[in-house]
Amino acid sequence: MNTQAREATLYTLADCAYCEMLKLRLLHERITYLEVDDPAVIRQKGFETVPRLVISGHTFSFDQAIAWLNQRGRPAS
Repeated sequence: MNTQAREATLYTLADCAYCEMLKLRLLHERITYLEVDDPAVIRQKGFETVPRLVISGHTFSFDQAIAWLNQRGRPAS
């Protein structure tokens, strides 16, 4: 998957340990993203928790994002 061709947005808040963990993992995977850390925008989007990773219209919670990242590197069965 070419992540450079996809638009990624990461919704975060200050003092969020899970947000920091996901940011580090995205950095490690060399996935670029736009970070949005405005609580009003996050509420407007309807997100009750952060982090939320949105890629090509698909929204991932922290656990879902980590599972997706783990799956990326595996060869197809």
